[in-house]
Amino acid sequence: MEPLSSQQIDEDNVTIHNFSMSDLQLSREQLNTGCTDCGACVKPCAFLQKHGTPGAIARNENYHDHSHSSIAFECNLCGLCTAICPEKLDCVDLFLNMRRASIAHDPTQLKRFNGLRTYEKIGSSKLFRSHKTPAKSSTIFFPGCALAGTRPQQTWQLYHHLQNQIPHLGMVLDCCTKPSHDLGDQDHFANQFGSLCDTLQQQGITQVLTACPNCYQVFKRYAPQFKVKTVYEQLDQGELPSRTKTQGMITIHDPCVNRFEPHIHQAVRSLIDKSGLEIQEMTNKGKTALCCGEGGCVMATDKDLALGWRERRAQQSQERLITTYCAGCVEFLRPVARTVHLIDLLFDPLVALDRNERPAGSLKRYHNRLKLKKMVIKNLNQSTTENSINESTPPKKHWAKIATLTA
Repeated sequence: MEPLSSQQIDEDNVTIHNFSMSDLQLSREQLNTGCTDCGACVKPCAFLQKHGTPGAIARNENYHDHSHSSIAFECNLCGLCTAICPEKLDCVDLFLNMRRASIAHDPTQLKRFNGLRTYEKIGSSKLFRSHKTPAKSSTIFFPGCALAGTRPQQTWQLYHHLQNQIPHLGMVLDCCTKPSHDLGDQDHFANQFGSLCDTLQQQGITQVLTACPNCYQVFKRYAPQFKVKTVYEQLDQGELPSRTKTQGMITIHDPCVNRFEPHIHQAVRSLIDKSGLEIQEMTNKGKTALCCGEGGCVMATDKDLALGWRERRAQQSQERLITTYCAGCVEFLRPVARTVHLIDLLFDPLVALDRNERPAGSLKRYHNRLKLKKMVIKNLNQSTTENSINESTPPKKHWAKIATLTA
């Protein structure tokens, strides 16, 4: 998913302001006056090639009509245009606000994204949620939905390794609700993420360690009361886990959501270097990395655009093994290029390099998340204001409902 647009926030407590049409108008005015239509952002972007420069879109009165503002859902919101803009304009802000205006005008547009919204809803439900914080804990590991669903064992291994550096580390299984943010459902995002932050503050949490780049950006942008740090930066400060030695050459896919985080890029490359693998960079890396295609939920709106990004990224890999630190990017790139998660390389390299490894399907991912929750409940003492569900596995009626919703 994409780099979050800048938002007004309260410096002491999480505050996500309600969207108003004046926000969209401000975005349009900034691009209308600031964009020179130089075309630098159009060249690498199929979406802008189709619809014109951000400035042209801002000035086009047809797009001022909510019935036409749905074109914003064709944008991956990846932020590449912002990264290469010579005028340093926040182009993503326009398209995100266009989405918000479109949803505010006609909430039924969210129906086309029901699959993703269901995934988010289930992930933040009591069935899958778990807040486990030892009595002296002020720091939590927040793995996110995708890593827990695709790699429960490696997620647990990662937590235990982090405990060597932070003995009273807590672990929270929950959803940051970034899908709702990206879809423009601002009110729902504000309510859900605000509630999560309130709970963490009540537990005395002051620092959040994230494995998911999307979770990192949500906490960083909207929850300044927490110190936010990636597990990759934390891992780079200590010893790597005991592992089978590996050698060879890989390339790195930097998730577009973290394109403006050079300290994360550096930590990831340092870890790979320590693992003994050689890095051969893609043409677009770090700040100018290409989106894998999954960003912005474009698959539900313009499948060809989304798959086009994926094909371009696969071509840039030149058939080298792609390593990334976003579980969503791994699963989206896998059909066209060999791709592994950095956590796989660090904790289970033989499995990571196994060409026969099969990705987890939808139901398997839910099962994996419950498996991880069971491990957390069994091994960690709870000191929270809210009890997680006591069942280690859900009743059959829950599995039937999940199967229906994810079909």
